[in-house]
Amino acid sequence: MRCLAASPAPIAPSLRQRANSRHARFALVAWLALAACGGSDAPAGPPADPFALPAAPPADPLVVDAALDVFASATQPDAALDALQREIRAVYDNTANPLSASRAVRRSLLEAAIESNDLAALQAAFENAGNVFEIPSNAGDPLAPEGGLCGASSDGESTIVYYINGVFTAPWEALNTKESLRALMLGQFPADAADMNFRLYYNRSGLRPDSLSSRVCNALDGGLESAAQSCSVTWIPLCAVLNAAELINDWLRLRDLCLATGHLPDFIQSVNQWLNVLSGTLIPSPLSQLETEQFAAAIGQDVLSGKKVIVVAHSQGNFFTEAALGLLPAFVRDSVGVVAIAPPTDYSNAGTFGYFDYSLLENDIIRCIPFTLLPPNVDNAVSRNASCMCCDDGKLVHSIDDSYLGWPQTRWQIASQIRAAYLGTSNGDPSAGQGFVQFTASWNIAGDIDLHVYEPTGEHVYFGDRSGDFGTLDRDDITGTGPENYYICTQPQVGVGDYDIWIHNYGGAPGTQVSLAVKAGAQVRSYTITVGASSPTSTPSIFVTTVRYDGNGFSFEP
Repeated sequence: MRCLAASPAPIAPSLRQRANSRHARFALVAWLALAACGGSDAPAGPPADPFALPAAPPADPLVVDAALDVFASATQPDAALDALQREIRAVYDNTANPLSASRAVRRSLLEAAIESNDLAALQAAFENAGNVFEIPSNAGDPLAPEGGLCGASSDGESTIVYYINGVFTAPWEALNTKESLRALMLGQFPADAADMNFRLYYNRSGLRPDSLSSRVCNALDGGLESAAQSCSVTWIPLCAVLNAAELINDWLRLRDLCLATGHLPDFIQSVNQWLNVLSGTLIPSPLSQLETEQFAAAIGQDVLSGKKVIVVAHSQGNFFTEAALGLLPAFVRDSVGVVAIAPPTDYSNAGTFGYFDYSLLENDIIRCIPFTLLPPNVDNAVSRNASCMCCDDGKLVHSIDDSYLGWPQTRWQIASQIRAAYLGTSNGDPSAGQGFVQFTASWNIAGDIDLHVYEPTGEHVYFGDRSGDFGTLDRDDITGTGPENYYICTQPQVGVGDYDIWIHNYGGAPGTQVSLAVKAGAQVRSYTITVGASSPTSTPSIFVTTVRYDGNGFSFEP
């Protein structure tokens, strides 16, 4: 959920001019939920709470243009989203106040959405976005074979920090929060933050058209042209508006209707998923099962590359995270720490990880969920009145950007918890390189299972020829349970064309189950293959998938 600000800033004339239809005006903004309210920045150490909101910063034209490029390439948005995150980071790098930077980015995204005036493009960008977004540390020298994410013996960052968003969060909005977390750590603990690579793992669970939350939007049919059209916009955060838009009557009416009727679909979805967990269902929702498996596979790749992993999850993203962590093998868990923000309930397996902690405000509205198990553990300026779930100034207490990262006391606690997770977890045993493209196979019974990759040039990369035209097989395990690992360090080194991935049982037991993790830019996939009888040959027997690169993005067949 986003917040409703106390002191609305006048909406810019250019925004008013571009908002030329009532439908576009409030549906686009409600969809993006780019709240422009917040507090002043926190110096190192826990400071006093502020009482005044800073002036709303202007939009950044480079962020606006980059966001428009995302909507224009919505059928394949990964490359455009990669460019957008670089512009977002530039705003933070050029601003002394990270909270001001966050508000400037959100205002820029709002302006881009209104200028685009294309709901179909926004929906396509949601549907087609990948999961993993990062800015590698070696981005300034993209051909460098060492540093950043490449190579098990890399002298780059030792720690991956994943941000996992909750429901009703656009990928571009989640990118902003990821960069806000990075700026927070650089401001509070710069030496530790220099050893961290910040990634977004975009959580789409709860955003599907047939999710419970999408059916709740029928309550708002009076605000849109029809109930059917309302429900086609699946991701409207019903209780969210911008302070920059508060002068527009439709948005105010949307807010008032939502608060009057009590329709809070973010938390309805969380209740639904919590009940699934309570009934013993490990995966919060069948719609997110595949993606939780893929996130677990991505964490496994990180740990096998010698990294430690810190997962920072917000709201319903904690259900998604817990489901994924429950799939991790035991040897990975000591290298994983969790910082839960506004979690609806406790993690059932919190004690099995290297570090676990949470932040929950006294009056976070998520505490209205029945059987919430966690007590509040942090106080700030929006959390002084325990009975106030939606405070007098209109701020809905739950937003990560405003209720948690927008106030000094909670910023300090979250930064301290991330640092404690960094100190309280151990790095994995480096046994595999990590790159922009990475295929990693492991299996459940010790034996000789082989990974084979055919590159676009026809080059066959396997145990007999481990260096290809583009990538390298840096691990060949003949006695254990893997991994076998193929990777291409950076995007400029990836050749255009098809990468065919095969598995072969060279000398393992029949029935061995092989887990294959595939990372291709922002896309992540996972596969499970059961092998038959062994055959000591260099010709692979089981085709798994083709990863196709067209110079801009990746696709998979099948």
